[in-house]
Formats: sequence, structure tokens, C-alpha cells
Amino acid sequence: MGTEVTSLTELAGDLAGTYRRTPSSGEQVDPAVADADLAAVLRDGYVILPDLLTAAELDAIRSAVGPLLDQRGRNGFEGRATQRVYSVLNKTRTCDRIADHPRVLALLDRL
Repeated sequence: MGTEVTSLTELAGDLAGTYRRTPSSGEQVDPAVADADLAAVLRDGYVILPDLLTAAELDAIRSAVGPLLDQRGRNGFEGRATQRVYSVLNKTRTCDRIADHPRVLALLDRL
């Protein structure tokens, strides 16, 4: 195989073993911070990452997501009164920073 996936058949293979791993921007995060984040997830099932985004990033997300908050939870598990935005990364680019933030990626690298 080459360096690119060109068919659905190639997707069925061992991508991690076949294709070169690209460096994660999570590598720039202090390992002690990322390890503490992982420990919290393993202990509590979640971690709060305070001050992850700037005030400007939060304002942009609020502006973009506000109009999308028109759906409610669909069942008791989601909460019928809870506002939901399904597939938010598909609906606005402003939330990308949450998914590609180095601290988030450092945690995902450890998971």
C-alpha cells in the first residue's frame, strides 16, 4: 500500500499499523497536565478543562450555536427539556477549536 487510503478495502486494514503516525499538537502540552487530565477521566468519567478557550472564542461559539438550540432531548436519558445541537462540528466551524485544542488532543493521545 502507498501512503494514502484510496479505497474502502484499504480502510478495512490496520490503518494505525500501515500508515505513518502524524505528530499530534497534544505533544506540546506539559505531560504532567495531560496525565492529570487522564487520571480525572479514569477516576470520574469526565474532566473539566477550565479556561480552555478564550473569551473571544466563547463569544463566537455562542453566536454560532445559539440559533441552533431549537431541539430538545429526544428521550429520558437525554432529558426532554435539555437543549441539544446534534452534529455541531458539521454545522459550524467555530467549535473546531474544542476538538483540535492541544490539551484535548493530549488527552485523546493518552486514551
